Amino acid sequence: MNAVLPLPKPPTGSVDQQSQAYGIGAKGNTARLLQSIPVMYGRFNRTPDYAAQPYTEFFNNEQILYSLLAVTQGAIAIEQIRIGDTPIENFGEVQYEVVPPGGIVTLFPDNVVTSDAVQGLELKRQSEGGDWVGPFAANPPGSATKQIAVDIGFSQGIYRINSDGKEKTAIARFSVDAQPINDAGAALGPWQSVLDMSIERDDKKPGQFTSYQLTMPSEGRWQIRARGYDTYQGNGTTVNTITWAGMRSYLPSKRTYGDITLLAVRIKATNNLNSSTAKAINVTATRLLPVWNGASWSAPQPTRSPAWAIADILRNTTYGRGWADNRINLAGLLTLAQTWATRGDTFDGVFDTKVSLWDALTTVARVGRAVPMYYAGVVDIVRDEPKPLATLMLTPDNIVAGSLTIDYAYRMPDAPDHVVVTYIDSTTWQSQTVTCALATSPKLNPKNITLQGAVSRDQAFREGIYMAACDRDQRKIISLTTEMEGYIPRYGDLVSLSHDVPAWGESGRVEGYDPDTGVITTSEPTQWFVGQQHYVRLRNRNGSVNGPFRVIKGNGDYSLVLQGLTQAQMDSIYVSDGYSEESTLYQFGPANKESQDCLVIKAVPDGTGKVALTLVNYAYSVHVAENDVTVPPPGSGSLLIDQPEAPAVGGVGVQPDPDSQTVWLYVNPVPGAVAYEFQISYDGGVTWMVVGIGPSNSLRATIPGGAWIVRARAVGRGGINGPWNQNPVTVPGAPPSIGALTNLVATPMVMSILLTWQLPERLKLIGADAVEVWFGPTPNRGQAAPLATVALPANSYTLSNLKAGVELYFWARVRGTDTGNYGPEIGPIHGESSSDAAQILDYLTGKIGSTQLAQELLSKINSIDDLQPYLNAPAWEQGKAYAVGTIVGDGDRLYRAVQAVPTTGPKPGTDPAYWRDVGARVQTAWGLAGAVSDVNIRVDKMGDTVTATASKTDSVFAQLNPKEAGSLTGATDGTAGNWTTMPTAGWHSWTVAQVQGDMALGQRIDTLSASVGGYAAQIQTIQQAQASLDGRVSASYTMKTEVAANGLRYLAGIAIGVDYSGGTVTSQVLVNAGTFAVFDASSGQAVARFPFVVQGGQVFMDQAFIANASITEAKIANGAITNAKISGAIYSDAVDATGQPLWKFDKSGMAVFRNQQGDGRSELDGNGFRFYDANGVRRVAMGRW
Repeated sequence: MNAVLPLPKPPTGSVDQQSQAYGIGAKGNTARLLQSIPVMYGRFNRTPDYAAQPYTEFFNNEQILYSLLAVTQGAIAIEQIRIGDTPIENFGEVQYEVVPPGGIVTLFPDNVVTSDAVQGLELKRQSEGGDWVGPFAANPPGSATKQIAVDIGFSQGIYRINSDGKEKTAIARFSVDAQPINDAGAALGPWQSVLDMSIERDDKKPGQFTSYQLTMPSEGRWQIRARGYDTYQGNGTTVNTITWAGMRSYLPSKRTYGDITLLAVRIKATNNLNSSTAKAINVTATRLLPVWNGASWSAPQPTRSPAWAIADILRNTTYGRGWADNRINLAGLLTLAQTWATRGDTFDGVFDTKVSLWDALTTVARVGRAVPMYYAGVVDIVRDEPKPLATLMLTPDNIVAGSLTIDYAYRMPDAPDHVVVTYIDSTTWQSQTVTCALATSPKLNPKNITLQGAVSRDQAFREGIYMAACDRDQRKIISLTTEMEGYIPRYGDLVSLSHDVPAWGESGRVEGYDPDTGVITTSEPTQWFVGQQHYVRLRNRNGSVNGPFRVIKGNGDYSLVLQGLTQAQMDSIYVSDGYSEESTLYQFGPANKESQDCLVIKAVPDGTGKVALTLVNYAYSVHVAENDVTVPPPGSGSLLIDQPEAPAVGGVGVQPDPDSQTVWLYVNPVPGAVAYEFQISYDGGVTWMVVGIGPSNSLRATIPGGAWIVRARAVGRGGINGPWNQNPVTVPGAPPSIGALTNLVATPMVMSILLTWQLPERLKLIGADAVEVWFGPTPNRGQAAPLATVALPANSYTLSNLKAGVELYFWARVRGTDTGNYGPEIGPIHGESSSDAAQILDYLTGKIGSTQLAQELLSKINSIDDLQPYLNAPAWEQGKAYAVGTIVGDGDRLYRAVQAVPTTGPKPGTDPAYWRDVGARVQTAWGLAGAVSDVNIRVDKMGDTVTATASKTDSVFAQLNPKEAGSLTGATDGTAGNWTTMPTAGWHSWTVAQVQGDMALGQRIDTLSASVGGYAAQIQTIQQAQASLDGRVSASYTMKTEVAANGLRYLAGIAIGVDYSGGTVTSQVLVNAGTFAVFDASSGQAVARFPFVVQGGQVFMDQAFIANASITEAKIANGAITNAKISGAIYSDAVDATGQPLWKFDKSGMAVFRNQQGDGRSELDGNGFRFYDANGVRRVAMGRW
């Protein structure tokens, strides 16, 4: 659905750690032991958890419930407290107290332990066989109390009916003892009486209880027992059963609960409240958080912004990470806060289950269309929004050759076509859904997403329609490898990509630029389209993109002229000279087609200075999809039954026809259904096949005999599918049989043959798993051999690595999973690999041109940049510190620091532990000359990877001050160091041997160069051998020559290479030259004629003997052909008055003859002979037609 932002994750939790706020069950105050204390952000309604176990007391025969609730960690501004849906102020029997963070509970004792063992115990009298009940520990080990309460009363009432039938008082007596114990439960002293009660009462009301407060003789741990006594009641029937209903111990108060907002509630049981409603206390409040103003944090204030929730998650020391401000991009967060405020995006939610820091950040950022990123120890929040500027330009010049791949994610038939977002409604505080569908969506297959933190229907719709637009418009995933510039863009940054393979604009290097005329000279010819405006983009020195600027065609295909630029735009253009630094790159094309804009979604360095980038195409449309769209209204609030959006069908009915394999499938009609879909399964529900879909609630189908499962569902008015309902069924008749393939076709391809076929209907594929393909050189089936087994449901196979014009015959059939079970065989059909020379050359050009060897051959020879540190080496200064690798001059010698040199370090040439002599340099006002011989050996370890490197640099160089050159006009005094303007000559050799992990590399580069003014000549050879444990081995040798004149470069060279990878061997010899010729001078005689020449893209041969040839088009002046295959046509170069050839033979077997006047033609083919006059009217015909 979205490559840039992850899909929102629904609130999660284990079976015993479910979210109260986002669960589908009824909400209620509960004790979630050992679970997370909730953290609320924004404005939200919470049904708080118990901070302590609630307890009850009895006063004057009334039950009082005491509850201490944890609303959230942190401070809040409470808007309303309710019991159920009723404000708490409407209940006169309820008292409450809001306890802010750090506050003290004063409404009631807050540390009370209720005994689980004492519940409804009867205190029997001695006459009833009773004795002491208990003892029971009143408080847990490790605690001490002096105050204990027991609840004792009469569950059936207390009264007496005398012998006259009159109601009288009854008497009940009971006593309670206490004994001190230790943590192991052993007695520490004798029993002591703490309560002795005798009660006389006439009351038939059941459930009469009283809480008796017992003060212990001393503070400690106590156990309690109780018993009932016989009392004289007089004659008649006495009801006075004594029940011990409960026991509590009152421990010292916890005083404060830290950074938690508490709600203390005292509820008296009345007709208005019961045990259910008493557990439905909920709070609507807004979180108080500090807000950053750009310079400092404010005092906590009510806020719903996702920005300050993110900051709190990172800064809070209680439940967050506790990071300092310098670990957060506060400036970027402030900008996002302003953006979110303008859009009305808020985060209103609660984290009431344990989540990781990153998941919490991702959840909050996601409601604002953003994602957290971690850069060099700093957390940044990246929002997917319109990107006006590209931070990086990518072209084939800075993309590693052969690394570009493009994955086009085509939409599958069963893929989601719209989004349904579930959110919490801010009025009802219940889950609500909103359908987010683009105008073109049929709304048949939804993608259901829960957007935690969204309480606005508008916000939920905006994010849903954005995701639907991303799913529609961002379906190109691009992977490529570049060098160090891959470190420039960050996640979500815009990059501008040009490449010739997908035809995304044109690109190259800027070879020259005249700021006075605005003329740009390009390294590649440019293509212009009539009637369209054309634009150019230029790469800045920091890798970003400057432009686009409108251009017109200059003098030739290599010239662009800037048009309509302001002075500021002209001043912003920088074009490098191509020698002192890399050439300026450009992108060119018609408006909006200069390049493909992409977003960075992944960057992975490979440890060798290269970075693998993963991109997705940028689409501005996803950011405006929410504009001018009406948010669908919520569902009806009526209590009347509405027609459902996803109607549910009842059981599926099946009525077989006893005389055939035809059955009727049906369901009862359901309200709101506009269509019904039926499917069947032969493997117990693992695989389903569509039988049909239509407006009728019944369907007639032909089904093979056997045991099936049939299921059906209804489709609602909004295109939303209802749930499936299914039934098993047994169909009489013949079991399924494997069907035959149809339309087996062999299509000629370059160096390959593409086979395609049409599979039988799915009912004819039951029990099948693959298609078997056979091939042979003749139509004789006996000479055929197995070619491939293609797993279903594939319907094609490509036979590759063929030569051009290879003819074969093919057979195919469907294979069953059971041995010997096959469908009917189809074939033979004839196939032939392409013999179209133009097509093959286009293919080979693209394939060879994309190889690393070809790219290396075509790339320009880099200037001897490695010599700059030696040429420009500063003079050594005493008392100055130098870093490792620094090159300095001292006298006429050059030295390199082999380790860090402190300010008190030795002078070069005196201590080889610090300085290595790497060459000599003579520099005067007239010029410079020098020689370098430098060896660098090192072994490094980064993580688990060890790298051993040995390199050697050998160079000689000479340079003349332009003033001394004499022939360069306008020359002035200067110093050495600018290779682009001064007469220079040099030779540079660089050799390296490197082993890194499981890869070994040996490389040598030799460059010889000479330049004067704007004219330069260079020769370079590159030798490289590489091997790795992953089975890749390669060796290459490249020799290139290059000259530069008048702002243009000209190359010639030869490259030889062989590569082995994954069992495939590729060997190449490539030549880049305007003219390529072969001759033999071994005889010592002058060559009269070159026998083989390639000139201007054409091949010329003096003599040729060809055993087998395939010719697309041929002009033959004088020749003898023994055997030829013509894929197109052969015709004369002589033409008639209308420009048509006088004779022509094409591959279909037709011959055409014309006279020079062009007033008639004759045709001859396998069907006979025909003559046509000048008007094309057939005058003579012989044969059949």
